[in-house]
Amino acid sequence: MQTTELGSYHAILASVATGNAAGVMPKSVLDLMHWPVTAPTHQLAAVDTILVYRKNDRPSAFNAFREVLGTAKGRDLRLATQ
Repeated sequence: MQTTELGSYHAILASVATGNAAGVMPKSVLDLMHWPVTAPTHQLAAVDTILVYRKNDRPSAFNAFREVLGTAKGRDLRLATQ
């Protein structure tokens, strides 16, 4: 088995559509893509996404993003500092 890192979800889906690869992406992203080819999907287990930031470096855009994440329904917001 060979592992390849691709730079975008479109590249992942294109590789899957050619039959040369299997890919992993959030279902919400796949649902937003309008491709003429359908590929079988398989649901994986839920995973935690960790947001890592420098302890003393939090620009206003980061703070706004963190606030949006914290207000999402049913989400447990845990941040890792470095």
